[in-house]
Amino acid sequence: MNSAAQRAPGTIKVLMLAPFFNQEGTSNRPCLISDVLARFGTVDIVTTSFDHQTKQEKSLFQFNDNRTIHYLPTVPYKRNISMVRFISHFIFSIRVLFFFLPRKNNYNVVYATLPLNLMSLLVFIRSPKILRIADVVDIWPDVLPFPVVVRKVFFPFFTLWKKSFVLAVRQCDVLLSVSDRFMDESLPYFRHGPSVAHRFYIGAKRLPGKKKSSDGLLTIAYVGNIGRLYDFTTLLMSMNAFKDKLRFFIVGDGDRRNWLLSELVRLNIEHRYFGVVYEDDALAEILSNCDLGFNGYLNTTASFSYKANTYFSAGLPILNSMGGDLKDLVSTHGLGFNYAPGNVGSLQACIERCLSEDMSELSRNVDTFFMSELDQAIIKDKIEKFINNILQNKFVESTAAKQPVNKNI
Repeated sequence: MNSAAQRAPGTIKVLMLAPFFNQEGTSNRPCLISDVLARFGTVDIVTTSFDHQTKQEKSLFQFNDNRTIHYLPTVPYKRNISMVRFISHFIFSIRVLFFFLPRKNNYNVVYATLPLNLMSLLVFIRSPKILRIADVVDIWPDVLPFPVVVRKVFFPFFTLWKKSFVLAVRQCDVLLSVSDRFMDESLPYFRHGPSVAHRFYIGAKRLPGKKKSSDGLLTIAYVGNIGRLYDFTTLLMSMNAFKDKLRFFIVGDGDRRNWLLSELVRLNIEHRYFGVVYEDDALAEILSNCDLGFNGYLNTTASFSYKANTYFSAGLPILNSMGGDLKDLVSTHGLGFNYAPGNVGSLQACIERCLSEDMSELSRNVDTFFMSELDQAIIKDKIEKFINNILQNKFVESTAAKQPVNKNI
């Protein structure tokens, strides 16, 4: 196919709703999807002006093609688990609705990431004649690490929050997901058949880099948010038992950065902190000096992570405590080692194996898996074919004749 006109009838106009859109870095789900949708027509991308990763205002980047980014202001927040963040997302969802309403007749397709649940639901219920694509990147509030007591005390609120996810999925015409686990959990609420539901992993750009000598030390990398979701305490206690054989490289930022760096100094663990790194070449250079990636979480039901994509893109096996797809893939394909979250003995056993075994075989396993399942170019082609089939079958026209939502559910 040589043009968007050949891929689907007419000129497609797409509205993309993606609060966590970011064109920087090696992998961002909505950015990848925007590349694909731009092959069919024009794409308006609506995102927040606030960068969730850096906790700062985004630089107002624009593409030099048929994609236009609209940055809507919202309330900044400093902590990922906070009332301010909830208010920020609520305000952004309302502003998205007011952006959409006067323009809704301009679009043939609307794509929205879940989360945000409310944002997607508000737009989907006001666009019955538009092809509505929901992409389940996370399931809120299920994957968020709220203490059990908080969930019990605020049970009505959490029930309503999950209900907004359920209703958003019920309103959509096409269901995408970044993992089999999220797809399995979403399908019971989806009104259409499996022909318009598909799992596509996030994928990443390949980060080639020539492996450097580590002076005999095993180097563990961490890339991403330095927050309270991640199992740093278990990692530090485990590394402390082998600190004459290990070093730790950190890329990213977050509200626990100062604590993490001070603990590394206190425990006298060799480490380097690089800050936030977006440039592919710079990140590839850093990770080429590493042997492993740390994908340790304390409490999450998520099943694949952006950081795992990044590690795999650099050929790094992982130390993993995430369940779902990733746990199975690590075990089945030999992509590293799984450990029990919060369990120092379990992680120490994994590190001991890494110190005693040949890591090159694991690295080769990662390279093979990445090229077959996670390479962005391959994933983009698969998504394009999937969406093209839907558009060619005139799914847009058929959405107007669908049955109304069962309000008793």
